[in-house]
Formats: sequence, C-alpha cells, structure tokens
Amino acid sequence: MQLTDREFALLALLATHAGTPLSRGEIFDRLWAGDSRSENVVDVYIGYLRKKLKPSADFGFDIITVRQQGFCLEGTPPRP
Repeated sequence: MQLTDREFALLALLATHAGTPLSRGEIFDRLWAGDSRSENVVDVYIGYLRKKLKPSADFGFDIITVRQQGFCLEGTPPRP
C-alpha cells in the first residue's frame, strides 16, 4: 500500500494514540499547523486512509469515528 507523506503522518499519529480518540482540532493542529485550510481537510484524509486500509483485512485495525470526540485507531495489527 502506498501512502502520501501526509497520510503516513496521520496514520502514525493515530497509531501513537491508538484506542484514544483525537479530535479534528487536535489532528489539524499537529499535521496542518499554520495551513490556511479548514479542519475539514482532516475528514478528507481520514477518508483517504479508510479507503486504502479497507481492501486488505490483513491490517487488523480500522479508523473509527467516536461521536463528539473525534477519530480513533482501533484493533490490533497482526504479528509478523
């Protein structure tokens, strides 16, 4: 699977905080600080990652939306 630098940074951020929801604002501030885009860019990139992760069940985890809290990486990646 190929990820852009920004997609990889987003996945790494979610993995670092796996099991803990991160709000759009938190994600935006960490990955798009100083950018003039709106926080909706977070939703767009979450969508990109979900599409790339879905085709393969081998990953063992998913990005979920936690109502009124944000996004969270949930599950356990398989062991090598």
